[in-house]
Order: sequence, then C-alpha cells, then structure tokens
Amino acid sequence: MLIVVGTYSEKLGHVAGKGDGLYVLDVDDETLTLKSHRHETTTTTTFFGRPQLGPCSSGRHGLANPTYLVAHEPKDTSDGKVVIYAVDEREDHPGTLRALTLDKRTGELSPLGDEKDIIAADDRQHEGGACCHVMVTPDENYVLAANYLCGSLVVVGRREDGSLNSDDVHYYRLDGTPVKRVDDDVTITYPGPNANRQDRAHAHMVLYSKGSESDSILVPDLGSDCVWSIPYVGPRRKGCGGPLGTPVATGYDPVLAGGGPRHAVLHPDPSVRKVYVAYELTSLVASFDIDEKTGAIISSSVPSYSRPTVCNVLAGTRSDSFYSDASEASASEENEKDFGKSLQHEAKKESVPACSDKETSVAAIRMTPDASHVLVSSRIVNGEGTISALPLLENGDLNPQLPARIRGVLGRTPRDFVVVGLPAVVAACQDTDEIVVLQEGEEAVLLTKDAPTPVCLCVVPT
Repeated sequence: MLIVVGTYSEKLGHVAGKGDGLYVLDVDDETLTLKSHRHETTTTTTFFGRPQLGPCSSGRHGLANPTYLVAHEPKDTSDGKVVIYAVDEREDHPGTLRALTLDKRTGELSPLGDEKDIIAADDRQHEGGACCHVMVTPDENYVLAANYLCGSLVVVGRREDGSLNSDDVHYYRLDGTPVKRVDDDVTITYPGPNANRQDRAHAHMVLYSKGSESDSILVPDLGSDCVWSIPYVGPRRKGCGGPLGTPVATGYDPVLAGGGPRHAVLHPDPSVRKVYVAYELTSLVASFDIDEKTGAIISSSVPSYSRPTVCNVLAGTRSDSFYSDASEASASEENEKDFGKSLQHEAKKESVPACSDKETSVAAIRMTPDASHVLVSSRIVNGEGTISALPLLENGDLNPQLPARIRGVLGRTPRDFVVVGLPAVVAACQDTDEIVVLQEGEEAVLLTKDAPTPVCLCVVPT
C-alpha cells in the first residue's frame, strides 16, 4: 500500500513546522515496513519518501500545510493514477483546496487542473481560514472542505477527470445568522463555556451520512458544541441554490457542553444507525443516533430520541492490545489504572489561546474493521501520545462499563492515524517527527522519521 503524508512547513502558534509538502511512503502490506527502492533501473525515477509540492520544492504555489487528504479512485485506472484532494491550512489567509494526481507506480504527485482551479477555501480573502478537512460526495459530483478558524464550508464541483471546477464553488457559513439548537431550543451564542476556544463557529470536519430517502452532511463544530446536520441536495439548476440545504444545529447534550466536537465516525453497518463524536476539549466520545430516512442526527424533539452514551477516552488501562477482553482485569491491570488516572489529571489544565495543542486533547477517531471498537488518539501534554480503544455493545452503543485499552504511540501529538488491517494502526506523531506502527500485542515501532511534522495520513491501495 501507499501512504501519503501531509506535513506542516510553517511555524504557527501550535506547531513548529519542519516539513515540505507531501511525502509518499511505499509500505509492505504484510510486514508494515518501508519497501526499498535503491536498486531500481536508471530508466525509472521514483519519488517515494521525497518531499513533493511543498513551498521549498514547488515555490509559491506549493502546499505549505497540507493537513488533510482524501484519495479518490477514478473510473479509468489504466494509467495507474489516483486523484488526491488536499487542503492547505493557513492562518493568514483562507487557504486553498487542491486536486492532485498520484502515480502509484512511481509515487509522483502532480497538480490536476489549471492554476485557476486552486480554490480559495473561504470567500473572505483577508481572514484566516485554517482549512482542515476534505471529503468527496459518494455521487462524485462535489468535493467539500471545512474551515476551522472562520467556521465555514466550501463546496466545489468536480469534473469527470477529478479536477476542481472553479466555476462551481459555493460557500456556507455556520455563524452567519442566529440559530437555535434543536435539542434545547436555545440560541447559539459566543463565547461558549470554554471562552478561549469557543469564540465562534469552528467547523472541524465534513462527514457524509446516507439515509434511505435523503442524505446529510455532518459537521462537528468545536465552537458551538453542536454537530450540524446539513441536507445534501446535490446538483441543481443554475440560480436555484447550491448543493447544500439549511444547516440544522443537532448533536447537542448539556453533559457535553464545553467539549468542542472535533471529528466523528459512522458505524460501518448500515443497520446500526450511530455516529461517534470525539470532543477535543474534554477527552470524551459520545454516540448519537442517526435518522434512517435523512442521515441526520436525531434531535430530542423526536419520540425515538435517546440521549447519547458517553465515555472518557483516558479512563482505562495501559495495554499493548486493542482487542483483549478488558473485563478480565488482572492485578497488574488494576495497578495500570493509575496510568489512566494520571492521564485524566493531565487533561485538567488551564485554558490556553485558540489553536493551541498545549493541553491534553483528542485528535482523530476511527473504527476498527470488525466494528467492535472505536479508536481515538490523544495528545498528552508533556508526554507520549496515546490511542484508546473503546468497546462497543452489539447495538452500537459505547460500553461505559468496560475501561478503554490505552496504547502508547512512542511519539508525541498523534494528530492522525489510519487502521491498515484488523490488528494494525499507523500513527503520525506531529511533534516528534515520527510515523509509527502499532500491531496487536506489540509495542509501537518506528516506521520513518523522514516526513517531518506529520499531520495527516491517507492510505492508497496498490
């Protein structure tokens, strides 16, 4: 498999970037080690492990901070290329959304489309956007991205070759007009309970949720403590509006106030209508019910509504396993509970300025392939980062009766990770320049340190 790594190159308030754009790693599927390309023929030039499309390697049009990537396989795969969509997170201007091609045979990344198809992530040109997440709609018509700093979304039409259509761009703001939360009929106001971090809407992710009759875009918003449910309308005739409907402030519960929703993941079984939301500021995960017809989060006004189940990702025992039965706690595991308590203590720090990673906080959330656990990474202040495995009940609810299995990731600040098989995880440790591998029952091992300040990982099957 190939893993495309996005890195920070700029020094920002929360990170000292040392990378240069994107790096493509060629990883052996079985051993989870890097393949060697030292003995290739002179007629073949490969780009594996080299910096690509960054400010040093590509000049003023380089990607300074490609902090999230998504791969999309084209219908015609005969040329061995795949399309990669990347966001360029910037704090001094809106940032951009880009389309690239990846040649899977050589690892070379190339811009797709013309210079005009580099899309501004927000239409407020003099405001920092911090574009932070990107996805492709299943109908392949649009690419969506979320802007953290300015609390908005950008939706861009997608051409048949995968390039972005600069003539089909739509912007949506989450804090443009006063909105009431549907769960308690209270108007959203700012600042929120965490005044330093919840000063306005902060869209952190875009997640597609299918329904039997219509679909929704779910947007965790760190600023409002909501997970917005936005109807996906799709292509409409010119002049009839954009592809998204009116945002609805769903996914709120008083017990989660001040938590700051960051990322979310859907249960992969269509019959289990659950979404799991990670709360950056309080190290909690909550499971909400999804409406079968619309794909939106069910609100408290609906008779079938049930309050979310909630778990603390740092309440658990240290382990080298994600899947062991946590109910079989041995005497040594009882002692290891002190580890979880110490992590929870670290989480109770004073507030710090916005866009800071100086507090213990969660980052990425994923689901195991067998849908038995939710995995969540934590950035532990002044210590080794962790990934927690939260067990699920058969109905998809979180199981608060079983402690999380907490694994150290060797490095610090695991901003992102990917699950590459039932027993294995690859994690990007931003502040120690490490990409590490965690296999079941084994300690974390280093994959590479040659992609400095890694912030996101994107798997491309070969």
